[in-house]
Amino acid sequence: MTTKFNIFIILLIVLVNCADIYSPFGVKGKDAKKEIGDLNTNLTILTSTTLISSDASRNNFKCQTDPTAVVGSTNINPAANFTIPSDANTTDLDSRSGGIRYFRSNASSQATSVVIQSIPTETTNSTVSCTYAISPVACSGAINTSVSVSSSGLSTFVTAGSCIAITCTSAAYIRILPANVSGINAPTSSNPFQFFIFSFRFLASSIFNDISGIKDDTYYTEESFKKCKNSVTELSLLSSSISVNSLLPFRDALFCNKPVTSFPIQVNPFLESALKGNECKLEEVNLIGF
Repeated sequence: MTTKFNIFIILLIVLVNCADIYSPFGVKGKDAKKEIGDLNTNLTILTSTTLISSDASRNNFKCQTDPTAVVGSTNINPAANFTIPSDANTTDLDSRSGGIRYFRSNASSQATSVVIQSIPTETTNSTVSCTYAISPVACSGAINTSVSVSSSGLSTFVTAGSCIAITCTSAAYIRILPANVSGINAPTSSNPFQFFIFSFRFLASSIFNDISGIKDDTYYTEESFKKCKNSVTELSLLSSSISVNSLLPFRDALFCNKPVTSFPIQVNPFLESALKGNECKLEEVNLIGF
């Protein structure tokens, strides 16, 4: 009787997969998917926090100066020493040596809009004591200015035949860029990309489940589950790194009044989830639950 019972138990184990019954040493698929989902949520928050903190570092951001920048004159009635930029070109005005400095442009050949912005460099802050005037009168005579140069970079209209005159009474670095190509007109910070991340996260989770093939009632080995979580973490950190690095030229445009040459890269969440799902082909426990 005992022998028959033992044979029956062995046959039962062989015929019925223990992976779908219970394993004290394995991880149930339903629990595995929940834990991976929580991990993805935490990693998404980490990624978004990194993007936000990267964009919020404006106060510490230092813009690169141009070796061809026009150095201001000490003469209150200087000859024109710079040209109003066109296309995607910039004109840099250098008053970093301090004292009172004057700048005067050539007369504009056509009506245009420009952004006149003080920018932070290694030796200057974005908050400066500089004023400007735009008119045909500013093309000659002693420079007389009254409108403050801003660090926020507001667009200013220049009529045909007018000149831009600027006076600085503190150390400053000013960049002028045509408004139609200004970095200020680009999407600010990483808001569009944060929206992209959160809007599609729920669909990405479905893609992960389909590709990974994890079944709710099946038990999987702890070792394969750990490998899965490590892969999920590594792929998320890689995605975050790509996003942050792609923000560097974008921050130049936003903080330094530079043309936007490219938009920040955000890894497609569908592709990311597919890669994670492919890395999470969990191994089912064996017939005795290991």
